[in-house]
Amino acid sequence: MTITVSYRFDDAVILITGAGSGIGAALARHCVREGAAVIAVDRRHDALLDGLEAGARRRIDVRRVDVADEAAVAALIGDVKNKYPRLDAAVLGAAVQYRTDLDRMDSAQWREVIDINLNGVFYCLQAVIPLLKSQRAGAIVAFTSGLALTGWPGASAYAASKAALIGMIRSAAHELKNHNVRANVLS
Repeated sequence: MTITVSYRFDDAVILITGAGSGIGAALARHCVREGAAVIAVDRRHDALLDGLEAGARRRIDVRRVDVADEAAVAALIGDVKNKYPRLDAAVLGAAVQYRTDLDRMDSAQWREVIDINLNGVFYCLQAVIPLLKSQRAGAIVAFTSGLALTGWPGASAYAASKAALIGMIRSAAHELKNHNVRANVLS
């Protein structure tokens, strides 16, 4: 027996960080194919639009934003508020990972991982939560990793950032439940 699941996002507005490549780009392409308007946020968008038909391309609002820049994130969400009637979901997937042993990692690499993977999610949450609360609807999803609980050689900064996300998003879920806003962290 084969079980298939289909999700339709007709007229939904979805913000996706880390949409320039990998899981974020695949998710952005899927959501527009299923009818959503997607605000695709990343520092670069190398292959995001590859393979999309013209109709789907028109529903992707490509934004070049570094989520580690608090002011840029605030400006982005301010613009989203002005351009779109609502925000249905925020998928916070921007992340970077260096495979460097802890004793060889320089502090600039450490800060970049924490700034993007953890502080970037914090800045996005701070910007989107008031909007979702005022709508009394919406969903937030952030991505963690199995490395958050197991660790891996060369992945200390990444694992630390992803472990911290678990606590932050679970706490946000408790803060938002009375506002009809869901927050989940996925691995």
